[in-house]
Amino acid sequence: MAGSKIELTVEEYVKMRKNGMDDEEIAREKGLTEKQLYHWKYFRRKKINELMEQGGDHMETIKKQEDVEVKVVPDGELDKLRGLLAEKDEECNRLKNEVQRLNELTKELCDKAVQYKDKLDEATEELKLLRLLVLRKLQKDTQEA
Repeated sequence: MAGSKIELTVEEYVKMRKNGMDDEEIAREKGLTEKQLYHWKYFRRKKINELMEQGGDHMETIKKQEDVEVKVVPDGELDKLRGLLAEKDEECNRLKNEVQRLNELTKELCDKAVQYKDKLDEATEELKLLRLLVLRKLQKDTQEA
């Protein structure tokens, strides 16, 4: 069927959808593959959505390839959804920045912990040496007395 014209109008497609047919049934009835129908719909999606809305049901769904649903949404609702999407994008960016800041802070704290551990180890060694010196001094003093 490559290169041949698909004998299906947008109005006919919308009518079939509103009558309860899914894309698989429409493709079969028109002698098309689902992929051919998907591509046909892609280039006519705006007109399809407009006609689907005219039926009064603004939330009519159109099945896409792989059973993904695309909802037809009124313009006012679409603006609200775009606003929500922008807010969520902004929140995601803010959270990414916060995670990055916390990762950097964690690295700094880990570096400091290593430094303090090294200092503690040095101080512990010094303390051991001082105790040893004190012990030897006490032993020497007690032997002399």
